[in-house]
Amino acid sequence: MIYTAATAYLVRSEGGPQLVMVDGLAQTLRGSDQRLYTTRFNDFTYDIGRLIVSEEPGRLRERNVWSGPLLQASSALQAQIERPAVALRAEVHDRMNKALLGFVGPVL
Repeated sequence: MIYTAATAYLVRSEGGPQLVMVDGLAQTLRGSDQRLYTTRFNDFTYDIGRLIVSEEPGRLRERNVWSGPLLQASSALQAQIERPAVALRAEVHDRMNKALLGFVGPVL
């Protein structure tokens, strides 16, 4: 099934994140006879919460920490994230490289 919409929004709800699509089309291709079925809709809500893999609750990841504390790599932070200081600093360098590549790449 393929969905297209003129406008789409991500909405937080008690049941998890929802994708709300407005003024769209749902398409289904039936393989047996290669027929395409379409359904138009004014608004449609799709639960995307089941598509998101949740991490272990309470475990802190380096990607969720600001770069300043990662560069300092305190022993408390190392223990909380369960990674050595070298790995925490490497995460910051990786972030910087990815950001700079967007500027430097087109120049080359």
